Amino acid sequence: MLPFFRKIRYRLAQDNQFFKYSRYAIGEIILVVVGILIALYINNWNEERKEELMIIEILEEIDQDLNADIEAFDRGVELYNEDINWKIWGLESTNYRQDQIDSIFMYLRPTAFDYIIVTRGFDKLKNSGILEYYDHHEVVQKLTTYYTVQFNYYNRWINWDLKGNDLNSEWMVSPQNKRERGIGGFPSIHSDEEKIELLFEEILTPHFRNLKRYEYYRRKEILRELEKMRNSALEIRQSIKESLNT
Repeated sequence: MLPFFRKIRYRLAQDNQFFKYSRYAIGEIILVVVGILIALYINNWNEERKEELMIIEILEEIDQDLNADIEAFDRGVELYNEDINWKIWGLESTNYRQDQIDSIFMYLRPTAFDYIIVTRGFDKLKNSGILEYYDHHEVVQKLTTYYTVQFNYYNRWINWDLKGNDLNSEWMVSPQNKRERGIGGFPSIHSDEEKIELLFEEILTPHFRNLKRYEYYRRKEILRELEKMRNSALEIRQSIKESLNT
């Protein structure tokens, strides 16, 4: 190729056609530059296409994670609604009968919801290195809020509830508690009748009823948070569906 251009340059120099040769050379340079630009455009298009396909795949995985969250929140809502109703039943009573013992145990039972929100898909999105989300900016913004701000609030509420449950555990071994717990299968110093009498005496003390009042209030707040998280997850799933269909 180079000898060919040298021949043309030599002939043009001999014929004193320098300007004609210059126009030809400039045209060749322009063609080369245009070729490079087209190659870069195609390469960038391919990279953008790969990134967009990756985003779609991650969003589909996040959609599954959110579905798992929603199912867990539904279980939590059901659990806390039931527990709140039993707390209301127990706190509205100021006197108990022996034939209510099953209901009393439902009133006293420990309840905890310690579900951990699934962040697998969102972690992939954060670690993907993708900076341009193309047509998915709005849904990514919602996901960021869900997995950061709302995620932190949710964990605070759940930890608050778990710490509150510790107060009930501490009550079991409190000196104020006269009833021996049936733990470990060891013989008891109390008869069954005495255990029931002591149980009634225990759960009618102001201290114990205050614990249950506090537990009732805590459950109501946690229930509100669970419903809020469930609704957010449902809304984001709908946004993901719309974003993937555009």
